[in-house]
This record gives sequence, C-alpha cells and structure tokens, in this order.
Amino acid sequence: MPSNNKNTNNKNTNNKNKERKRLPLQEAKNIAMKSTDVIDYNANKVVTPINKAFKFINEKLDFLLTNSIASKLLALVLSILLFISVTSNDDINVFGQNNVGKNLTGIPVRAIYDRDRFQVEGLPETVDMTLVGSVEAIRRTEVLNQEEVIVDLSNFGPGLNQTVSLLYSGIASGVNITFTQPTFNVSIYEREKEEFPIIPELIRIPVGNQYMYDNIRLSQNTIIISAARHTLDSIGRVQALIDVENQTSNFSTMAVLNVIDTNGQSITNIDLSMDQIQVDVDVRERD
Repeated sequence: MPSNNKNTNNKNTNNKNKERKRLPLQEAKNIAMKSTDVIDYNANKVVTPINKAFKFINEKLDFLLTNSIASKLLALVLSILLFISVTSNDDINVFGQNNVGKNLTGIPVRAIYDRDRFQVEGLPETVDMTLVGSVEAIRRTEVLNQEEVIVDLSNFGPGLNQTVSLLYSGIASGVNITFTQPTFNVSIYEREKEEFPIIPELIRIPVGNQYMYDNIRLSQNTIIISAARHTLDSIGRVQALIDVENQTSNFSTMAVLNVIDTNGQSITNIDLSMDQIQVDVDVRERD
C-alpha cells in the first residue's frame, strides 16, 4: 500500500515537471504570434498609404495622358517652365539648335560728324542690342570686347527730325545684331559763337565760416561759347566755381567753368574755348 502511494506521487511529480516545461514553450509561441500581429499591423499602416498614393498618381497620369484637354494643359505648363529656365540665363537658346542670343545693355553710341561746325540733338548716349549666332561666334565677340555702336552723320547737313540708323563694328563674323531701337530722329544745327562774361561763384563754404573772401581776380573775365543759336539764347550765366573749403589765407586755384541756363540747369551740348581758369582770392577773418 505504501508502495502504490509512492508511485502515484512520483507520477504526479513528473506530470508537474512536464507541465512546467510546456509553459515557457507555450508562452514563447504566444509572444511570437502577438509580435507577428503587431508587425503585420504596423506594416499595413505604412504600406497601405503608399499603395494608395501610387494608385492615386497612376490614376491621375492615366487621366492626363488619355484626356486631350488635360494633355494640352500639361504640355503648356511644361513649355512655360522650360522657357523660364532657359531665358533666366544670359545666353538665350531660342534661336535654333545651333544658335544662342546674348543681350548687351548700355553700349555707348559714337557719332561721326564735324563737331566744330554742327550741334546734334536727339541721339542717345547708350543703346541696347542683342547678339545672335553660334556659341563659338558669341564667345569670340566677348573675347574681342571691341563691339561699338556708330552713327555716321558725315553726309548729313543742317535739318530737323532726320532719320539715322545705328551701325556697329567689332562683332565677330557669323553674329547677327538686332537693336532695341535701330533708328532715331535727330536734329542738326549750325554752330555759332558768342562771348559771355564769367562770374565767380564760391562753393563749399563751411558752416559758421569765420573768414571773408575778397578781391577775387580771374585770369580772364570772358569766354567764347560755340553752340546752336537756340542754345546760346538759353544761357543764363557762366560760373567760375571756386572751392573755399579749408582756405584760411590768400590762395590761388583753378576754377572749373559751369554754364547754366535761365532755369539754373547745367548745359552740356556746347563747346567752350577753355574748361577752367585760374583765380586768386584774398582771405581775411571776419571782424
């Protein structure tokens, strides 16, 4: 009888041990299954939106490619973007596969005429132009750096509103030129000469100046001006500009001549017999 109890107890003990061995294995399987469920869930959260996005893009592309109106709109947008990207550069490749264009701005204009005899009005000081040609020809022109715009008036006489054309030189062969404004209307006048008095004009007098400037002596008191008659008639006075800044004793200096009209504006389209004269000034302290 005691022997049977002992066997029963051993059997129960073995069963418990087996049971204990099964528990960790079962728990590991459960954890593995739960981990798989979590991975599948997270994967679905990432992959599903990506699939939806690709599906959406494919549907829109199919629509654009199969719908004639949408295809035309897409082509227009792409053309505009391409044009902007190309024209944003200095070299504008819109003249053909082998040609490029380059814009030049502020090119000085040189007029050819008898300046001692004529006065010309209506010509610009600078113009804008575009070079069109092969890349190599454009580069040669840039390397030469001798481009020049010319107006040849040597065969023109006095007259109002005469049409003249712009010419150019210093451009490499194979390059075509276009001007923003290729022609201008100019007026040509015969020059006349007239004598004007020179008036001394003190400039840059310090604030709170304690000195007086007396007995100003000019090397000459008149000047000959050559210009068209209407320009001569508009002259208000001829100034000898005398800079007195930092002058605390008697001094001599060269004074620049400035011709102004009756409105106080400087006149530039004239010829002076000289640009400056010598002046002597006495300086004394104020009483």
